[in-house]
Amino acid sequence: MAAVKTAFGGERLGGHPVDRRGTVPLLRWYVVVIAVRDRREKSRLDLVDSPKPSVLGRILSGAMVLLALSLLAFLLVGVTAG
Repeated sequence: MAAVKTAFGGERLGGHPVDRRGTVPLLRWYVVVIAVRDRREKSRLDLVDSPKPSVLGRILSGAMVLLALSLLAFLLVGVTAG
């Protein structure tokens, strides 16, 4: 676990506002969710984030993520129930 914390910057002073780590025992997976505010300079952000996706693109992307998560949940429930 120390190696994972070091690799994802968990050893930094102050850590991350969102830092959740855990295991999925049935699948033997280690899951890490880390989030922190983007502190890049505006000039760098303009280069990285352009062109911005349209509203329709964002909606479709969100729908695809929700579909993938629901399928994953369905598979996990099927594995644990059966």
